Amino acid sequence: MERKPRVRKTVGGQKPPSTIMSTVDHWTDGRMRAFVTSALRAAFRKFPNKFAALKNAYVGKRKNKRTNREASHYECASCGKFFPATEVDVDHIDPVVSLSEGFVNWDTYINRLYCPASNLQILCKTCHKKKTTSERGKQCLTNTTAEKETSPPKRKPTTTGRSPSLRKCVKKKE
Repeated sequence: MERKPRVRKTVGGQKPPSTIMSTVDHWTDGRMRAFVTSALRAAFRKFPNKFAALKNAYVGKRKNKRTNREASHYECASCGKFFPATEVDVDHIDPVVSLSEGFVNWDTYINRLYCPASNLQILCKTCHKKKTTSERGKQCLTNTTAEKETSPPKRKPTTTGRSPSLRKCVKKKE
């Protein structure tokens, strides 16, 4: 016997979640979004434009300072130093999730993730971490100023059950 999909009813005037988000009954929308995001990021590891960006930053084989072995090295677009493949990241010049808009929809997310090679750069782990931290800080500031403009003052939120990056945003707001 074929099982019928469970139909979710409108509760408290809210619309039911999108079709993709309601396919797994016991998952929250947040969990499903994290799962899909993770799967898309994993597929990006095999994206041809990622390898084109790596090829553009390739500077040849050199001796790895840590292992004393010969390894492929790449130039960091930020600091200009040379690093082996294990010490570089492929970075989106324009962030996948916009700093001003946040997450818009899946089509926008996918188009920004799978972008042309001209929107990708090679950064060493240190420079990539600095850039990511800077972008997250700007995103927190953008989100908090937008909240202040559109909503009345609220009680101080607790940080229980929040991710570390969101905790930083909450601390900055207080």
